[in-house]
Amino acid sequence: LRTGSDGGRPLAPSSTGRAVTAVRGWHRFALEEGLTRHDPSAAVRPPAPGKRLPKAVSVDDVERLLEAASVG
Repeated sequence: LRTGSDGGRPLAPSSTGRAVTAVRGWHRFALEEGLTRHDPSAAVRPPAPGKRLPKAVSVDDVERLLEAASVG
């Protein structure tokens, strides 16, 4: 999923995470229902989501905030 094996493109981390979570849920279900004795996906973890930077405040907005704070 992460490397794009078998000629396919690699998936985005969010898509990889959804796929891993779905497979882990299926294996957990099969274990609870007695369909299997072992959960091979127990040690597999989805990729950590990327950290996003906060949106910057424009210079005009900062100036307006400073002006509003100095009133009164």
